[in-house]
Amino acid sequence: MKAAGWAMAGAGRFALAEKALGAGRLIAGRDHRISALPWPASKWTASRDIPEPPAETFRQWWNRTHEGGRG
Repeated sequence: MKAAGWAMAGAGRFALAEKALGAGRLIAGRDHRISALPWPASKWTASRDIPEPPAETFRQWWNRTHEGGRG
């Protein structure tokens, strides 16, 4: 939660985190799940899988469907 709070504390950080989600699509397996991550995230993936991130972020979807965000 501390990492999420840090990432969401600023617009630039959040945008960078959204871009990093693309890497999650690269490491997801054929079943579209991330089942192993390096420490410290391995503590989570040791007992849970993470779904593959979507191809499009919410912000990208919003801008695409609401005329550049002017909805």
